[in-house]
Amino acid sequence: MSWIIEDWRLKLLAFGLAILMLGAVAFSQNPPTRGTLTIGLNYDTASDIIILNPPNKTSVSYQGLADAIGLVNTSNLSATVDATHAKPGSAVKLNVNASTSVSGVQVINPVPIVVNIDTRATVPLTVTVKTTLAIGYQLKKPADTTCAGVTPCVIHFTGPVSWEDAVGLKAVVIYPTPIQSTEISQPSQPITLQTIKGPFDTTRVTQPSWSLDISSADIHILAAPGFTSNSVPLNALATRSPPSRWTPRWWWSLEIRPQSRNCLASSCRRST
Repeated sequence: MSWIIEDWRLKLLAFGLAILMLGAVAFSQNPPTRGTLTIGLNYDTASDIIILNPPNKTSVSYQGLADAIGLVNTSNLSATVDATHAKPGSAVKLNVNASTSVSGVQVINPVPIVVNIDTRATVPLTVTVKTTLAIGYQLKKPADTTCAGVTPCVIHFTGPVSWEDAVGLKAVVIYPTPIQSTEISQPSQPITLQTIKGPFDTTRVTQPSWSLDISSADIHILAAPGFTSNSVPLNALATRSPPSRWTPRWWWSLEIRPQSRNCLASSCRRST
């Protein structure tokens, strides 16, 4: 056993150098490295708020050994915005928490995002029908709308309060052709949203998404032919000549002879 303790200092030094060389070789084949991926953002929000025009992507950086880094991809790397305690307001800063299921990888949280937050609410909207009438037709009464077996049709819009109050949100079914029948029934007509400024912009994005609980309605329209009017040329013949010295207190008579047709709806007769 004496050979073990002889020159033990030199032997310990040699052993340490061997370990360092082994580690150097190992790290040269699997060095520490970094990576970055652009991934979609998830949102965790309270039920009474809604985020306007939220970003949908972010860049996430991570670091670790090359073998582990090579396993990271968009399916095992995630980023979630924490809005569970946020309040309505403008330029609200929200933290982004990133994580991965790959062991041995350290994820670096992205910078916070800045967004506008509104109150989220649900309001009922009674659906009406927007029509145009052919010449000579008029509605007997406002068109009926039915959905889920209820007349009139009432739908519910869930979204930002500012979209509901400030813009005068309305739900309508637009009947595309001029009405020239006495009765029209059409099932499952698409419901569209309109504001006081025109059509509602359906491309706007919120988190969670704004929604309608019902997207179509049955419509029933009753119409009737009405009266038409036209100008009538007249021949006016003086049956008595005015005096040579005319003053406003003088009067004379005219004989009126109609020379055109009197029309009601689509039937006409010649006047004589």
